[in-house]
Amino acid sequence: MERDEESRELSRRVKEEAGRQPVAIEVTEEQLEALRSLWDSGDPTRAAHITFTVKDRTVGEMAVAGYRYRGDTCCA
Repeated sequence: MERDEESRELSRRVKEEAGRQPVAIEVTEEQLEALRSLWDSGDPTRAAHITFTVKDRTVGEMAVAGYRYRGDTCCA
């Protein structure tokens, strides 16, 4: 398998697996824009390691795939 093909297949499998375990987080519009701004300061198409802090204390971390959908409608 060629490298681009391999990347596409891996991306497809990650998205498929992620679809089996959806997590919904409700935020305000301001919080959403703050999150987007933080992610956009890097490369939003690449995977990211997110650290959650409360009062300067780390309370959680997660790694996320580099796919992000921006909008309130979906396309197939």
